Amino acid sequence: MNMNMNHMSRNMPIFDADNFDYWKSRIKAIMRSVGEEIWDSCILGYTRPMKIVGNKPVQKTASELSITEKSLLQANNCALYILFAAVDINEHRKVANCEIAKEALAILVTCHEGTDIVKQSKLQRLTTEFETIKMQEEETFNQFYSKLIAIVNSCENLDEVREKYNKLHVFSKKLIEASEKLSDKIKKLENILNERTQESDERNKEIELLLEKNKALTARDRSKDKSEDDTQTGTKVLDHIMSIQRRPGDRSTLGYHATSSTPSIGRKETKRQGKKTNVNDMQNMINSHMTKKQMATKDSSPLR
Repeated sequence: MNMNMNHMSRNMPIFDADNFDYWKSRIKAIMRSVGEEIWDSCILGYTRPMKIVGNKPVQKTASELSITEKSLLQANNCALYILFAAVDINEHRKVANCEIAKEALAILVTCHEGTDIVKQSKLQRLTTEFETIKMQEEETFNQFYSKLIAIVNSCENLDEVREKYNKLHVFSKKLIEASEKLSDKIKKLENILNERTQESDERNKEIELLLEKNKALTARDRSKDKSEDDTQTGTKVLDHIMSIQRRPGDRSTLGYHATSSTPSIGRKETKRQGKKTNVNDMQNMINSHMTKKQMATKDSSPLR
């Protein structure tokens, strides 16, 4: 491990806040070349061994560590050394107080890659670029391949959120499918509602027509009833007039002539059987009544 560390220190990439993805991939390769447990220390973390003294947990000293515990501590220290040696002074200030390699790497990742939300946004953007990438007419195959590999490598550097993104992507697809099914159901319901609305409008029109017809029939019936009432009223008035000062045995206007007690049976009389008195008969009755009244007046006047 010491030979690897010496060789590594001469080729250490220095991170200066630019090209974090490139720097991170190189640091990962360097740590794994020294020992797989070193990179595991950055991923899994390191927990200080503890012992119980007086019912209280106390950190173990170096001499109290077991061989396994010493191996884990050495892997953490080696990973922390590589991180400190691979950043410039400005980045070192951000992790100077860290004693756990995982914590130091997490600070750098958060500062330059963002939180999980930012990572998901980047991964979504890269996925869109990968799905829509096309080879331009003026570029060569090597240029196109390099562009494609750059997208893939950028996605590889976001492996911490890839699983979450994949789950989210699957969930979003299911959500889209459910939304499409829901849209189909909504369209069917809208069609049914439109059909029922049309049926309701047609029924309302039919009801309006029936109401208009009913109003017309009612108005016509009222006009007919009024005409019949007027006829009956006229007949009653005429009967009253004819009953005034009628002499005993005078049967005029009852089918007899005014000067004769013989019933006048003729063509006109035959047509009036079973019908109401028409206007001409009424006029004849009135004239007969006026004649009788004049004769009665002459008879009652004093002799000169």
